[in-house]
Amino acid sequence: MPQYLLPGIALTMVAGLMSGNCMLPMKLTRSWKWENVWVIFSLVSLVVLPWTLAIALVGNLFATYHALSIRQLATPMLLGAGWGIAQILFGISVERLGLGLAYAIIVGLGAVLGTLVPLFLDQRTAGKEHAMGYILIGVADMVAGIFLTAWGGQIRERTAPQTTRTLLHQGYPGRSRWQYSAASWHLC
Repeated sequence: MPQYLLPGIALTMVAGLMSGNCMLPMKLTRSWKWENVWVIFSLVSLVVLPWTLAIALVGNLFATYHALSIRQLATPMLLGAGWGIAQILFGISVERLGLGLAYAIIVGLGAVLGTLVPLFLDQRTAGKEHAMGYILIGVADMVAGIFLTAWGGQIRERTAPQTTRTLLHQGYPGRSRWQYSAASWHLC
């Protein structure tokens, strides 16, 4: 067994736990509007924590940024702006659909896209190996899980009392769960 396998599995487990629990504070702040929770989440997870870690762990961080060209800085800034938009859409979908349904659909689509997009854009040689079959079987399983989750959510919504259905559609008229699921691209 390769020496990096166990640490890799452990880090994946920790990442899964963290990812699965990142919306838990929303359950504890139900009396707040989602915008209030989301601004705190955004500031901590997208500004405070990354800058703190970067300053603490990267030697000469600002000198490194200063040495980059405008083009080298522009690409991550544009991708970061896209990430920010996706975060807002993610928050809206969690508010509209509920934590369980929105998270399953969005994270599932993010996993599918995060597997396929880099594979076909950057790793063309991996697509020719025998592992490609296993990857596609895993992606098909993820797509089936997303479909079943969305279907279960539709069944739940149809059987929900009228007040619950009104709350689900309050404030965001004309939007479907698939439109809000577009937020999943940020997980690629």
